[in-house]
Amino acid sequence: MKVLGHCSGYARGLGKGHPVVAKDGKKGKAELEAEIEQLRGDNTAMQAKLEFLIAENQRKEKAARKKE
Repeated sequence: MKVLGHCSGYARGLGKGHPVVAKDGKKGKAELEAEIEQLRGDNTAMQAKLEFLIAENQRKEKAARKKE
């Protein structure tokens, strides 16, 4: 408080980028569900990328073995 001053409506210590959703500091159900869907989408994209990289690595290993 001494350094940053008082900013009502913001979580203490998190700066102005993280507004408090409710008075008790908890997010609402709709916000949590939206965040879960976003994370699921990110997870699916990362899994697809991982599978692609594994397949690419296996292809390169096969090619290296053929050269030997």
